[in-house]
Amino acid sequence: MSDLQIPVPLSIDDLVEVKETGLWDIAALLLGRRIRFRVQGRSMLPLLEPQDLVLVISGSTVSVGDLIVLRHPFKLDVILIKYVAFINEHGSVYVLGVNLQESTDSRTIGWILPTLILGRICSRIRR
Repeated sequence: MSDLQIPVPLSIDDLVEVKETGLWDIAALLLGRRIRFRVQGRSMLPLLEPQDLVLVISGSTVSVGDLIVLRHPFKLDVILIKYVAFINEHGSVYVLGVNLQESTDSRTIGWILPTLILGRICSRIRR
């Protein structure tokens, strides 16, 4: 598939399940092995709700269906949470929000370079 073809959105059942944060994740956060982000906006509903906290493993490899945290390619002070819909042969990822009507994603910002990916979401804490 070339970069010009648009991947089909995955169903919510095909996304990696986001587990609730347990003791191991809290310990990893306290030891500096996880990064914490707060969900803002409605682009990941119903999977992630506004004000949920997510814990992220930085530097981990990502796969199709993973939820990731990334920097916006044109506004580097903006952080996005999306899922990986496709990975091309160059390692760039095509990301989408679960709630497509509320999402700024690869449909408007294009393919995401691996250097913009901050990490893979491993768990969440509901608000």
